[in-house]
Amino acid sequence: MPLSPEELTDRIHRATPFVATLGARVLEAGDGKAVLRMPVSAPLTQDLGHPHGGVVGALADIACNLALRPASVTIEYKVNFLRGAQAQHLRAEAKLLRAGRTTAVTQAEIWAEQEGLEDRLVAIATATLQPIARES
Repeated sequence: MPLSPEELTDRIHRATPFVATLGARVLEAGDGKAVLRMPVSAPLTQDLGHPHGGVVGALADIACNLALRPASVTIEYKVNFLRGAQAQHLRAEAKLLRAGRTTAVTQAEIWAEQEGLEDRLVAIATATLQPIARES
């Protein structure tokens, strides 16, 4: 039976403390898709008050990896930053584009959410991933 988004979030936070530090939460995962959301606090922003590019890239990478099941490691990823934006939350929507025998390609959109404003697309990322077998 698949894990609920809350159970999956807890499992990821235990396995990867960096994701817990960011506060990223799984909203949806499965069928080659993943949606995550994280709060944006002052320590995660740059001098204009927008989420730092490293934070945006990290969230994209996390979402891309979650869109591919089983577990994977990133071989490379690229982020196109479209605009800076004030945000209370960032939302990543990732999808699996192609899964091969040894590599897979995923894509993520990163959205800025700010109360009272329409969500804004701030970045698009692509990632090449390598599925890995977990050791028992």
